[in-house]
Amino acid sequence: MNNGVGGYVDLEPTEQGNIITFSDTTTADSIFYQPKPFVGYSHVQGMFPFLDNWNKGSLQYFVAMFRIITKGKFNYGTKFNRKLVREMKIQLPTQNGEIAFDYMEAYIKELEADRVKELEYEKAQQLKAYLIATGLKDYTLTAAEQTALEIFENFIKINNLTQMGGG
Repeated sequence: MNNGVGGYVDLEPTEQGNIITFSDTTTADSIFYQPKPFVGYSHVQGMFPFLDNWNKGSLQYFVAMFRIITKGKFNYGTKFNRKLVREMKIQLPTQNGEIAFDYMEAYIKELEADRVKELEYEKAQQLKAYLIATGLKDYTLTAAEQTALEIFENFIKINNLTQMGGG
C-alpha cells in the first residue's frame, strides 16, 4: 500500500528516484517503483535500471512482472533477499532483439486508463445510489433556485477572470 512509503520526513533524500525497491525483511509484496528521491532504511534494497531507456511505465511493468514470478515463493521463514533477487529471471517483451520499452509504457498507460474508467463508473454508481437513497434523483429547480444558480455561476466566471488578470 502507498508505494511502500512509511511516512514523510524533513531530511535530504538518501536514495535516488526512478528505481525499483524491495525490503529484504519481508515478502515479495514489498516490491515498488519509486519515482522520486527518498530516504530509505537499511533493509530497503534498490534495483537500478541498467539502461537509460527505463522510465516510469517500463519500471512499473517490470514491478508487475517481478511480483508475478515471486508470488507465493516467499514468506516470513523464506525472506525475499538480494541473493535470491539476483537469481531470478524475468522475460520482458522484445522487438527486433531489443527490450520493447515503448510497448511496456503503452501497456501501463492502457491499464491506468482502464482503471480510471472503472473508478469513474464506480463513483457514478455510488452517486446514483446516494441520490436514490436521499430522494434527490429527480428534482426540478424552482424559478428562485434557477436564478440563484445563474447568479452563482456568473459570480464564479467573473471571479475566475479577475484571478487570471482578465478583469
